[in-house]
Amino acid sequence: MQVPHSLGRETTAQAYSAQGEGAATTQLLGHQLRAASGSIQNCLPFPCCVCAKTLGARLRISSAVCPRLLRLESATRPPTGHSELLLCSTAAMAVQVLSAQQRWKSDGSDDALFYAEPRFVQHLDAAFRARLRALYAERIPAGAVVLDLMSSWVSHLPESTRYSSVIGHGLNTRELEANPRLDRHWQQNLNLDQRLPLQSDSIDAALVVAGWQYLQQPEAVAAELLRVVRPGGQLIVAFSNRMFAQKAARIWAESSDQDRLALVAKVLLAQGWPAPEQLAEPTRAEGPLGWLGGQGDPFFAVIAEKPPG
Repeated sequence: MQVPHSLGRETTAQAYSAQGEGAATTQLLGHQLRAASGSIQNCLPFPCCVCAKTLGARLRISSAVCPRLLRLESATRPPTGHSELLLCSTAAMAVQVLSAQQRWKSDGSDDALFYAEPRFVQHLDAAFRARLRALYAERIPAGAVVLDLMSSWVSHLPESTRYSSVIGHGLNTRELEANPRLDRHWQQNLNLDQRLPLQSDSIDAALVVAGWQYLQQPEAVAAELLRVVRPGGQLIVAFSNRMFAQKAARIWAESSDQDRLALVAKVLLAQGWPAPEQLAEPTRAEGPLGWLGGQGDPFFAVIAEKPPG
């Protein structure tokens, strides 16, 4: 259930669980609030006041107090009038850039189903991968803590460089388990929950390769990345012109390569990443085709550095 952002003091929505005492989910401002058995989980702070009625409980988030304080009151108030204060997640606030129409994708089925089976294939050609490894070698120092967001069975990091830790995230556990560069990993659908289970200022370099196009809430992801990256750390978003079109956000599928670069930079800038650098380079195909001047997958990247603290 979509609830539009309101410039007023309150937006009200009601959701009823189809599972009786199970968790009820109400989507508010593009995020998910979950209420289960009298507790609140997976909450994100919102800029305006929101009321939701879930499982016979009323949840109120008020801009008059700290947005991370949630007041949970019974729909049938107890005689004592007791209310419980709960601390919400420390997820970062996001500045919205895209419209609802721009977030739409032609295949609206669960992303977890689409990625349920592992794909042990290279989604980008050898020329692109070589350029990406060279960029990582230039930008990511040895000993860094690296986050490979939206990863798979390969991370494209240079083999000769050793890092303090490489943390992977993705939607297919078998692919992540097969990735030899990952020290640890977790599975999470970022289109449902954008909060990253990482400490603030804990990452030296965050990487997203051929994945940004599938984000329907890129602003929230960019804000979270700004939270977890250390001051002076980097975010590198790399992509080409390949995609699973049915799973890409509408704005991405309908944009040119240059517009996609500008879009990523705009989203990052809106969340506080200053002056993102944009790279657009042709690549030469390997083998006989390259000898004849054939082109490989074009290389695009947006690079941003978190300001010093």
